[in-house]
Amino acid sequence: MVAETYSFWPELKFHIAGHDVTVYSYRMGRKEKLLEKAARNPQGLRFAELEALLDKCGWTFDHQTGSHRIWYSPKGARISIQPMRDGKAKRYQVEQFLAVLNEETTL
Repeated sequence: MVAETYSFWPELKFHIAGHDVTVYSYRMGRKEKLLEKAARNPQGLRFAELEALLDKCGWTFDHQTGSHRIWYSPKGARISIQPMRDGKAKRYQVEQFLAVLNEETTL
């Protein structure tokens, strides 16, 4: 499996003394921290963190049927999520969310 790279915010780059330097000079908020955690370790994200991330990214919770919770993106993409027994989010669902988010933010 090939790991995908997700980029949600631009990098600031400077050329100083013959070297390219990348600068991260802002404080990361909760949304950015959760995006970073999800991209680095999708199987380690808790279900509550995934739902918080969906909410912070502007997704709308629609309804629940059994354990399946249905969310819609601001542009209408649908995702169905459900927690694992240990309270973690399912890796493939985190990856689906990141792929849709990346696609919608780069259009």
